[in-house]
Amino acid sequence: GCAATFDPAPGTGAPRLLAAARLALADARIEPADVDVVFADAAGDRDADRAEAAALAELFGPYAVPVCAPKSLTGRLGS
Repeated sequence: GCAATFDPAPGTGAPRLLAAARLALADARIEPADVDVVFADAAGDRDADRAEAAALAELFGPYAVPVCAPKSLTGRLGS
């Protein structure tokens, strides 16, 4: 699925990331339990990474969804 929310303040943080993730799942017509893996943005910014982790924890709750962050190895590839 695909979704977007308004990024600039005051629309930033875990609540907006969570809203975008929920909209994307709804667009894909799936539930959190249907997700096999999450490729996190993991931008390397402490506040952004904490917000992303909080949103994922809220979204997936009891589901043990693996989260990977390939960008930690490659950096932003500009593609």
